[in-house]
Amino acid sequence: MSLIELKHISFTYPDGTEALRDVTLTIPGGGKIAFLGENGSGKSTLFLILNGINRITGGEYYFQGEKIRYKKEQITRLIRSIGIVFQDPDIQIFASSVFQEISFGPKNMGLTDSEAGRRVECAMEKTDLSLFRDRPPHFLSYGEKKRGAIADILAVDPPVIILDEPMAWLDIPHKKKIREILENLSKNSKTVIVSTHDPDFAFSWADHVYIMKNGAVLGQGDPVEIFMDSGLLAGAGLEVPRVIELARKLKLKKIPRGWEELLAEIGG
Repeated sequence: MSLIELKHISFTYPDGTEALRDVTLTIPGGGKIAFLGENGSGKSTLFLILNGINRITGGEYYFQGEKIRYKKEQITRLIRSIGIVFQDPDIQIFASSVFQEISFGPKNMGLTDSEAGRRVECAMEKTDLSLFRDRPPHFLSYGEKKRGAIADILAVDPPVIILDEPMAWLDIPHKKKIREILENLSKNSKTVIVSTHDPDFAFSWADHVYIMKNGAVLGQGDPVEIFMDSGLLAGAGLEVPRVIELARKLKLKKIPRGWEELLAEIGG
């Protein structure tokens, strides 16, 4: 049974803007999933549907085999099962300290102070924020705020975590830290879903890739298969990962999945 299944879904905003059209896809549990596409391709709207914030205007949405009919208990289940980290961390931050900020989710779930505190400590440790526990989150750097927004979701401990452009506007050290967090999440049996404009990251990180444009899915599948299709990428306004371009020029028999694999192949 698939974790998430969408059948011919569509979504239209109140002003008549068609954001998604005839989207059909299946997401297995426990994987690393990447969605790529230009701005306005529908990635963020799709994520809000998965989380239950937006209601589809057509088609069918199944979560863990159950058809979503937007009953109150189903929406509550979606929100608790599928945590979403927005692209701009400032829209998620409102408390007076990092500890209080991360505590909001667990306390809202009705957990005891002891269990909520344990979860907050664990989330701060996983995101390297323990030293900032008493600092107002608005005084954090942008990269630290990004990690704080992730910690908010980790403390709730949903089985599915969605991150909308987690690398956006980050410097290299913070990008490395976010990637490290993503790797650790996938090792702990979480289903991690990200949107990104970076083909190099998606190619080296994801188990499965979806390419979107104008509210539709143009292609989906194994990263090597998808990113070797230059025509598909060009149609979606995306570039071929640099590792693939270099591997082609070097006429390597096997396409490496990242710079480390490329260097090892050349060295061999």
